[in-house]
Amino acid sequence: MKKLIQNRREFLGTAAMGAAMVPLVQACGFGASASPILESKLDILRANGVQDPNCEWCGARDVPDDVRWKTRLHRDGDAGERMLIEGTVFKPDGKTPARDILIYFYHTDTEGLYGRKGEHRHGRYRGWMLTGEDGKFGFYTIKPSPYPNRGGPAHVHMTVTGLERKEDWADTIFFKDDPLLNDRNYSAKKGGFKNVIELKEDSEGILRGTRNLRLWEV
Repeated sequence: MKKLIQNRREFLGTAAMGAAMVPLVQACGFGASASPILESKLDILRANGVQDPNCEWCGARDVPDDVRWKTRLHRDGDAGERMLIEGTVFKPDGKTPARDILIYFYHTDTEGLYGRKGEHRHGRYRGWMLTGEDGKFGFYTIKPSPYPNRGGPAHVHMTVTGLERKEDWADTIFFKDDPLLNDRNYSAKKGGFKNVIELKEDSEGILRGTRNLRLWEV
């Protein structure tokens, strides 16, 4: 009987240790800073970002350790229309998904402004995504507004950085229903495919659009 009790205690102790390790295992998933492989990739991506602190359009050097393929910028209660943009990054052939591509993006708020006093110059609607093997990315946010002076249509800025490519700007995302669009906005020099996208509202009231990217030769 004594041996049976001892074995039971050993079993419970082992089970408790196993349960305690579950959060640790989960924490080592994709995007967690505990992964040495991801940390080394992020170091390379940061180094490939534009390092000039006066750069007005870049942001790869600031990528956080917990970057994932999909992110959310808006908070509950934020004013504005909720929006989800998804896409796939392809290699220059336009067919093969490109992995380990860091996308940095930012846009204005509902008043057409970027950073307010005390904020980053790009404001708080800025973020990062890192593609996996399927090349996919996605971000939840609010639909931006044009600049207050109506100097152009609403848009989302993007940059692209890779393990073997320096940070560079990609074609700006514009929205098909914007009355301020002009012919120049339909240019697709860096990113291929269509940079003027159509947004459709789903059953949850979220505006959804697709923006695929084709990498250009460097």
